[in-house]
Amino acid sequence: MAKKVNFSKNESNDVKKFIISLVIVALVVGLIYILTGLFVTKDLKKSDDKTTTKAEIDYDLTLIGNIFDLDYDDYYVMVYDFDNDDSTKIESLISNYKTSDNYTKIFKANISDSLNKNFIDKNNSNPNASNIGEIKIKDTTLIHFKNKKIVSYKENYEEIEEELTK
Repeated sequence: MAKKVNFSKNESNDVKKFIISLVIVALVVGLIYILTGLFVTKDLKKSDDKTTTKAEIDYDLTLIGNIFDLDYDDYYVMVYDFDNDDSTKIESLISNYKTSDNYTKIFKANISDSLNKNFIDKNNSNPNASNIGEIKIKDTTLIHFKNKKIVSYKENYEEIEEELTK
């Protein structure tokens, strides 16, 4: 026959306190785990929120420092500020030009790109530059190259529009 073990009231209170302490510690550890997962590592958020964007390379972009060295015999370089209010007009003009029958390759260079700052001079331009060391651009400019030489240099929007719509 099994012996019945009698615990005193103090011992049973100690066991209750021990179990309650274990439950409280487990709850605190669980709460810390959940808070860390939500706010620090963000592991517990839904994975549906993750969106991936495919990297796009724009092969029509160039730096002003490279405009004499592009691998084409006949091409244009449109230099303008991509963040300017008029940039949408210029983008539309370029887009329409690309669909025309007499399309010649056109590259774009951003005036506000820090790598282009050495070629920007708000007071002077040099439409007769024969190499990159001589190039100076004031503002929005369309430069036409043939055989690595400048054959046309347009700084006025109306002239640029006329050149690209002829």
